[in-house]
Amino acid sequence: MKRGIIVVEAAGNGAENLDDALYDVPGPRFPGDWENPFKPGADSGAIIVGAGAPPRGNHGPARSRLGFSNYGQRVDCQGWGREVATTGYGNLYAGSSEDEWYTDSFSGTSSASPIVTGAIAVLQGIAKEAGTLLTPDSARTKLRSTGTPQQASPTAPVSQRIGSLPDLEALIATL
Repeated sequence: MKRGIIVVEAAGNGAENLDDALYDVPGPRFPGDWENPFKPGADSGAIIVGAGAPPRGNHGPARSRLGFSNYGQRVDCQGWGREVATTGYGNLYAGSSEDEWYTDSFSGTSSASPIVTGAIAVLQGIAKEAGTLLTPDSARTKLRSTGTPQQASPTAPVSQRIGSLPDLEALIATL
């Protein structure tokens, strides 16, 4: 990120509170200078993505934290963590060759992160065309300040932060 590269990474699927003090204590094989990567002082600058419920399906209210998604104040935004279609082993559509196989079971923060990455790529392309580039910090700030807010579910209150779902129109309006 020191070179201006925007990094997007998954928050993980362990249903862990990344603000928990247990992450402040290094494990027995950790280096002596280890710091909790989820604390502001050790912030890498990466955009951290949680998994939210999509608008359809029986996964809970749209944009609520899916039960497996890690969460915490350092999680910047969310993408869909279920009902995501991609190329794959063919349970959605199995054409006559591997080039025609699709799945709709891509899930977790692994499916959420590419959704956010796509939004950032579009935004960066528009910024570049206008003669400027987004910095990692400005991209994260724009994601955090726009978007459709996270919703609560019966098992995941908004205090279990995964952030908002990117709103591409609102993001573009910030340029």
